[in-house]
Amino acid sequence: MQLFVILLSLSLLGAIGLSFKFAKTPKKIVPIRDRFTGYPTWQGEIEGFDPNRLDGMSIAANALMLVAGIIGLKSIRNPPAKSRLITHFFTVSDDSDRDPTGEPAFGFNCLLVLYIWVTLIALVASIFINVGKLWVVLGVFHNSSEILILVLLGSGGKITNSSFLAWMLFYVLSAVTPCIFADFPADAFFFKFQGLCMDFALAIEFVRIYIATKEHIREAGRDTLPLTDDDVNDDNNGDVLRRQCIRPATINHPNQLIVLIAASSVHLVGNILNTFYSSRFIPLLLFFITYAITFPLYAYYVYLDTNAASVLPQKRIYLPSTPTWKVFIIAMLSIAGPLLTVRIALGLQ
Repeated sequence: MQLFVILLSLSLLGAIGLSFKFAKTPKKIVPIRDRFTGYPTWQGEIEGFDPNRLDGMSIAANALMLVAGIIGLKSIRNPPAKSRLITHFFTVSDDSDRDPTGEPAFGFNCLLVLYIWVTLIALVASIFINVGKLWVVLGVFHNSSEILILVLLGSGGKITNSSFLAWMLFYVLSAVTPCIFADFPADAFFFKFQGLCMDFALAIEFVRIYIATKEHIREAGRDTLPLTDDDVNDDNNGDVLRRQCIRPATINHPNQLIVLIAASSVHLVGNILNTFYSSRFIPLLLFFITYAITFPLYAYYVYLDTNAASVLPQKRIYLPSTPTWKVFIIAMLSIAGPLLTVRIALGLQ
């Protein structure tokens, strides 16, 4: 079965790659120059382009992301005192928990907040330095944050590999260097493609985590989970209702994971639409709107994760088992998705 799925994913990737032979060669794109620096950008002529509306949407998105970043910082600086409100990651195999104690989700929440602030810096910079070779030095850290999140989730909620920093440095250099040396539009295509790969991978991983968590929580009865010291004290007082609703929240654990899926999906859809219709203004405007939705949603998740109550003694997020063959499948899907997006875009243009 594993071999069949691997061969199927390779076949899918190969079929998409072969389809490029039948794609029409797009007309030559002449990049416009940045209004401040005068350098060539990664942006060609856009039908109906209105810099006034684009700047307005960009500033609105930046303002919302700034508020989201502040809320995220406040949430992680004031974690819940009650142990039952602290979410723990559990990396599971096909039949049991690998780690009986779990890993607190504090590091993941910190990475989401970092993701918000790094993207905010990149988006603010795009107002003064249009997306291009100069901007990519800042833009690459947006993608680096996504890699950090994926690696942390794949490592059971905590990055312990001592060589990880070196690998991140290698990624930054390998992402920036081709963009600087390659000519337009190859440099723009390369950065756009690897950015889409990260967006697809995030959405896939969040969906996998939500499904795994829902399945394990549904199967786990209250008696199968260990009681904490706070649970024992509350049971002695007989206040079961108060134990289940410690702090007010608009959503119960683990439904806050739906917010992660929504956030990553909105940004992914916006990126795909912008790729489909790269020469039209409305899709570009919609892409900027996704920043005003996605990153406040990430901050909302951090708030919910630190405030949402659970009917179980411990809030658990189950990270699905990801052996090498599954990593390969996810990687193939994360590459096939962007390739298919680019192929459709060529057909539309």
